[in-house]
Amino acid sequence: MSELLRSVIRRCTRLLRRCRRQAYRRYLTRRYGSRLLLDPTSVVDARVELHPGARLSVGPGACVEHTLQIWGTVSVEIGASCTVRMQTRIYGTGTVRVGARTLLNATKINCLQSVDIGEDCLIGAALVTDTDFHNVSPRLRRSTPQPDVTEPVSIGHNVWVGYGCIVLKGVTIGRDTVLAAGTVAHRSLPPGAVVAGNPAAVVRVFGPDELTGAAATAPDTSDRRSPILQQTHVP
Repeated sequence: MSELLRSVIRRCTRLLRRCRRQAYRRYLTRRYGSRLLLDPTSVVDARVELHPGARLSVGPGACVEHTLQIWGTVSVEIGASCTVRMQTRIYGTGTVRVGARTLLNATKINCLQSVDIGEDCLIGAALVTDTDFHNVSPRLRRSTPQPDVTEPVSIGHNVWVGYGCIVLKGVTIGRDTVLAAGTVAHRSLPPGAVVAGNPAAVVRVFGPDELTGAAATAPDTSDRRSPILQQTHVP
């Protein structure tokens, strides 16, 4: 096959892909109307499923590479240059905000009040939920949920949430923190740390030279050993 023919095939492929994207955007706009706001520079290469009452806003340069399902009446804001992969699902009645350049990769989010995810985050095949859905008390478990069943979740900038993690209601995760695979975060976590386990425990603290933003200029006065090592008298 000559180089000229290859070049023609590549150009035709790009043209077909562009036409398909434009046709699908027009279809989505007709189907969902004002409930779906797509920035002109965003890219939608996969199925977007928006249930009645739900709202979705996709910012400049953001890319939906695989299926994105928005269930319930939740309002979702996906920031600039974000990437959505591997069948991400968001359910609820609250508001979900995803900061710029963040990756959602097979992520599941339950939101009855508020879930805020910062910029430059990596959120893997994890569950983030701001609600227990049911009362804990045995007598009230099947009754109407009490106010304390739901609390907002906030994930700081540049946080990495690994495979199989669970972030529960009321949790705030500090900037630059890493949740190792399978971690269960049931209470707030400090910035600039690696946490692991169920319940989550700090196993490492990053030094100033490893951090981003304002935290990088703070003096290093912390004991960077794991809590287990801190309990031993190691010189």
